Amino acid sequence: MATAGVSRDSSGVSVNGAAPVLGRTSPEVITVLERLDDLVFDAIGGNRPAWEQLQVVWAETLRRLGPEVVAESREQYIRHALSVWRDNRNREDLADPAAAAYVLDVICLLIDSD
Repeated sequence: MATAGVSRDSSGVSVNGAAPVLGRTSPEVITVLERLDDLVFDAIGGNRPAWEQLQVVWAETLRRLGPEVVAESREQYIRHALSVWRDNRNREDLADPAAAAYVLDVICLLIDSD
């Protein structure tokens, strides 16, 4: 059932202006952020389809929910990505340039979107 004036993302979740109206703990906002979590962690892990989706979903989420709502998640993503980066860099025998590139791509996406 469609509601006039309500935009939905590709998963059908109503997110247009959701953060100010529904709050950060609303089920709809939590659903959007959980999807973002999955994409970020998968992309950091080197999943190319997740990386490609993340580029679109990150921009869409920022636009629809606003940077204030995703700020805490962004900080956690960056901390995790930096941890993965350090682990990869410090383990020379296991260093994987392709994996490092995904981590850097995710960090750049998260930082450059301000």
